[in-house]
Amino acid sequence: MNLKKRANLNKSSRILPTAIALLIVALFVGTLFTGPAHGQTQNLLLNGDFEEGYTQNEAFDDAWVAVGWSPFAITSDLDIPQNPNGSQPVYLASDSTAGTVNRSLTGSRSQMWRNSYSSAFAGVSQRVPVPADSTVRLSAWTYGWSSTGDDSDVSQNAAWMRQRIGIDPTGGTDPNSPDIIWSPAAQYIDTWGELAVEATSSSDHVTVYLSAYPNFILPNNEVYFDTAQLSLVAFDLPTPAPDYGIAGDGVPGAAPTADPLLIGLITGQGVSPGRQGIVLFDAEPSASATGVTVENAMLIPWTAIYGTLMLIFLTALVLGYLIRLQFIKRQELAKQEAVTHRRLHDQEQV
Repeated sequence: MNLKKRANLNKSSRILPTAIALLIVALFVGTLFTGPAHGQTQNLLLNGDFEEGYTQNEAFDDAWVAVGWSPFAITSDLDIPQNPNGSQPVYLASDSTAGTVNRSLTGSRSQMWRNSYSSAFAGVSQRVPVPADSTVRLSAWTYGWSSTGDDSDVSQNAAWMRQRIGIDPTGGTDPNSPDIIWSPAAQYIDTWGELAVEATSSSDHVTVYLSAYPNFILPNNEVYFDTAQLSLVAFDLPTPAPDYGIAGDGVPGAAPTADPLLIGLITGQGVSPGRQGIVLFDAEPSASATGVTVENAMLIPWTAIYGTLMLIFLTALVLGYLIRLQFIKRQELAKQEAVTHRRLHDQEQV
């Protein structure tokens, strides 16, 4: 090998491993800071943070509703003497229209609707698939502005907004259904406040509702909802199949032990892939012995998973390159030894 080729080989042998090592370090640091987040549970709602776009609902006038959600409004037979028959609210993303105050708890958007000189029992809903006979918890944050004035930061002579959230365990779509389990009505005016409620499903779907119901007609009645989450709290374990021992021995045997994660990957028990990542959770028998309670939930973000896979790939790439480099060096060393041996042989012949 001539000097130029040898210099290029030595240069590449230093630069490429260094560059790949820096990539590995960067990926490791990124994975470290986006790694498993303990204590989090999967959000069963689609677009629960209200950040993933808004579409115009064809059934409602002036209704821009977050993707995954549907508007509802009851405007007749209201318990408001001054306005027993109200009107449909205007639905907007909090930052989607000029002149609309941008209020959000997280991210840059929240779902808003408003009434002017009218009222309605109104809000948004979403029907969500869940395991049958499972207990779910719904939480959401809400903000109200109710005022006779125009200062959007101060509510004057505020109405009783009756902000609340609910779960229909049957999966029905009637906001007036007696099956809906509602949180207590709240009054969060000029501030964000959290609402929460739990219910046990009676089918393979539940329907969640975010609502407000101002009790007085004002020039400005606006309500905002953000950061909604529906999480699995408890669910029934399937009835285990009887154990008849090893086939052919005729004697019942002890149930074999197995890796819970492997069981989870096969049955879905303990492992739940979602839009944010893969959720691993422990299921412990509940006090009622009729179900299990989800504890120690851990969310592994997709970014961490992809980062780990890329880390493995780059590590394999570096190892392969180093092995190939050693192979090339050995070949060159063998060639040099052969040349030296030939020269010695030629000298001996002379």
